Amino acid sequence: MRKQLLLIESRTDIRSLLRASLESEDVDILECADAATGEILARSCRPDAVVLDRFMPGPIDGMELCRRIKADPSLWRTKVLMLGGNQFEDIVIDLADGADEYLPACCAPEHVQQQLSAWLEDVPETILDISL
Repeated sequence: MRKQLLLIESRTDIRSLLRASLESEDVDILECADAATGEILARSCRPDAVVLDRFMPGPIDGMELCRRIKADPSLWRTKVLMLGGNQFEDIVIDLADGADEYLPACCAPEHVQQQLSAWLEDVPETILDISL
């Protein structure tokens, strides 16, 4: 079954660049430019991962959407990769709000692709035998 990625980025140029770098992955990519639409898509499609712009304009920003995604029991498996500034305080706050990973928005698209590839690849479940 193909994995699904939701790309929520307010800037069209960044969204296009990320999409282009991720198209080689075996993944269906949904995208939107605002958090309100992103929340609707996340709840209806239940993506495997979300790439989220921290500084989206509008009544709901990336931090709030991350909190909502992580609070929704139907999205418990969804990984959130937050793209934002490079201030230490931003990173700490976003990870505390539930982001699974944080990268500066100015990072190379290859870094985003590497993180998502690690999350989305099929890893066989391991059964540990701890009997003595």
